[in-house]
Amino acid sequence: MNLTKDMVSVIVPFEIKQVAKSLLNVIEQGKGFKIKSKNELVNSYTISTGMSATSWGEDMTIQLVEIEGSNKTQISVSSSSKTGVLGGGAITPKNQMNIDHLLNNISNDLQGLPLVLTSGSDKSIIKVMLILLFFGWMGGHQFYLGKTMKGLLYFFTFGLFTIGIFFDFFMLGSGRMEDKNGNYITNW
Repeated sequence: MNLTKDMVSVIVPFEIKQVAKSLLNVIEQGKGFKIKSKNELVNSYTISTGMSATSWGEDMTIQLVEIEGSNKTQISVSSSSKTGVLGGGAITPKNQMNIDHLLNNISNDLQGLPLVLTSGSDKSIIKVMLILLFFGWMGGHQFYLGKTMKGLLYFFTFGLFTIGIFFDFFMLGSGRMEDKNGNYITNW
């Protein structure tokens, strides 16, 4: 049952065969995407992503359409949450991150640039949660995430007078906590 559905479309200045090849390359090399179905005759692909703290996962349908009279291709990506329960009817940061990650890597592949093979931080939600619970007042979770200055601030202010700890629990639970590189913490 798909309760939420979001779509993004972009036009790229490449022939449809090149775009299809790049799409398959990104899916095969990328982290977190699995092909559920593909119909190369009509250039339609369905991929699935895994579960995270804020999502039960999602199915993404990618449709490639050749724009007649030009060497351009329209890429339409439709994202459907598997349950919609945690998203509450709105696109979640995880869904948007997956769409952006896919489109950016297709663009990189078409331009001959290296792919960014991670779709989020390599840090663990469970580890962050446990460190936050037991050592949050000392900034332990901030040190784990590579945010040394923020960790020191938490250490000397008792977790920003404990208000910072509650705020960080909210950020982690909503899927908006980031590591030092700005990647969302989504891996269990």
